[in-house]
Amino acid sequence: MSLKRNLATSVLVAGVVCAMAGLAQPPHVGPPHGETGAPPTEVRGALVFEGETLDLGVVHDGGKIDVEFPFTNKGEIPIMITNVKPSCGCTDPSFEPVIQPGETSAIKVKFNPAGKHGKSLVTIKVDTDDPERPTINLSLEATVEPIVKAEPSIVQLGDLRKGETISKDVLVSGEMADFMVKFATTSDSQLVGVEVVEHAQVEMEGTMRDQSVVRVTFKGRESTGPISESILGRTNDPRRELIPIKVMGRIVGDVQVVPDRLSLGVLRPDTEFERTLRVTSRNGKPFEILESSLELDIPDAFEVEIVPLAPNEAEGPGYNIRVFGTPSADHDQRKAVRGMLHLTTDVQGEEQIDLNVYGSIRPVNDGPRTPPKK
Repeated sequence: MSLKRNLATSVLVAGVVCAMAGLAQPPHVGPPHGETGAPPTEVRGALVFEGETLDLGVVHDGGKIDVEFPFTNKGEIPIMITNVKPSCGCTDPSFEPVIQPGETSAIKVKFNPAGKHGKSLVTIKVDTDDPERPTINLSLEATVEPIVKAEPSIVQLGDLRKGETISKDVLVSGEMADFMVKFATTSDSQLVGVEVVEHAQVEMEGTMRDQSVVRVTFKGRESTGPISESILGRTNDPRRELIPIKVMGRIVGDVQVVPDRLSLGVLRPDTEFERTLRVTSRNGKPFEILESSLELDIPDAFEVEIVPLAPNEAEGPGYNIRVFGTPSADHDQRKAVRGMLHLTTDVQGEEQIDLNVYGSIRPVNDGPRTPPKK
C-alpha cells in the first residue's frame, strides 16, 4: 500500500516539474510545422513602360502623328490610371483606365506639330493609384521641320517717316520637290505691294529645298500711327496651300516725343511728384504745342506745364512737358493708374498727339506683395 502511494507521489511531482519547465520555455515563434519561415508579402500592381522617353526625330508639321507608350502591369493586382495630363495642348492623350495583372496596354497620344519649329519637348504626367509610384512622367521629343517656311514670317518695317517707302524680301521654302509660291495678295494693295520675284534651289540645314523670293513693298503713308497689314502667299503644295505673312511697323511724324509714353511710376498719397517728357522736331523746323490735357482714371487733378527748351538744351526747337501734382491722401489701397496725355500742335497731319499714361498708387504702409504660392 505504501509502495503504491510512493509511486503516485513520484508521478505527481514529475508532472509538476515538467509543467513548470514548460512554463519557463520561451513561446514558440517559428512557423507551424510544414510551413516556410518567410513572412507573407503584400501583393500590389506595377506599371512597367517599355520606354518613358520617345524621340520622334525629324517630323514635318503637316498633320497629327500617332504615338504610343506601351507598358505592362507586372504586379498581381489591377492598377487604375486616374489621369493623363500633357504639358502642351498640342498632345491629345487616350488610355484604358484599369489595367489587369499581366495585361499590356499603352498611353496613346496624337502629337500635333503644327505651328512648331525646331526642337519640341512635351511631358506627359500619368497619375495612378499605385502607392509606390503614383506619378510617372513620360517625355515626347521631336525636331519639327515646317512643310513650308517663311523667313521672316513677320516683316518688321520699323519706324518710317511720313511718305517713306521701303522694300523687304521674304524667303519662302518648301519641303516638296519643285515647290514654289505661285502668287501673293495683300490686305491693302494701295498701301502694300507684293510680288514673287525669284525661284531657286538652296541648301538649308544640310538638305536641298526649293525657295521663292516674295518682295514686299510698303508704298508710304502720310498719316502717323502703327502699320499692321497681312500678306497671303499661295503655294503649289496641297498640304500647305496658303502661307500667311504679317507686315508690322510705325509711321512717325515730324514731332518726336521721348519717351513715347508717360510712366508715372509708383505714386504715394499726399506726396508730391514730377515727371517730364521731351518733345522735339525731327526735321528741325519750329513748331508750337498749343494745348495739353491729362485724362486719368482717378479723380486727382494733376497739372501739365509746357516749357520751351533753351537754345543750349537741343539742336532744334522743342519743349519739356512737365506733369506734376500731389495724389490725394484718401488713397488707402493699391490702385493702377491709366490714362492719356493729349498734346495739340500746329504741325499739319499731327495736330493731335495722344500718349499712353500708366502708373500706380501705393499707400505708404502698403508693404511688398507676397508672391503667390505655386
